[in-house]
Amino acid sequence: MEINSIDDVKCISKKRANNVMFKLQELSAEDNSEWEKRFNGLLCECGCSTGLYYLKLFTPIFIIIGILALVLSSIPYAIIISAFIVANIIAGVIGKIKGLRRRDESIKTLINEFYCKYPIILN
Repeated sequence: MEINSIDDVKCISKKRANNVMFKLQELSAEDNSEWEKRFNGLLCECGCSTGLYYLKLFTPIFIIIGILALVLSSIPYAIIISAFIVANIIAGVIGKIKGLRRRDESIKTLINEFYCKYPIILN
């Protein structure tokens, strides 16, 4: 997505662009490049790292719960394994969704930072 005007910056979060190229005439080439790097770094995030973090966090807990369920109850082994797999999938999906929401919030924060840094351009 090409950013040619100040109004295009607001559209970054709405259009779900994969990357942006800043070509604002009001900014220097260095400033345009800096904002490109900052936005593109956020736009590349897909939530996978947060999903992986959630898996690393909850898998040991699920293993302990599974072992306790196996030893202390009469629940069949297949059900315990199935519950372990489903719990891990759910944890990964929740982590991914949380990562995507955090990315969207970070993009909105960066847009606000852009507008606060260049209030003169808005006039």
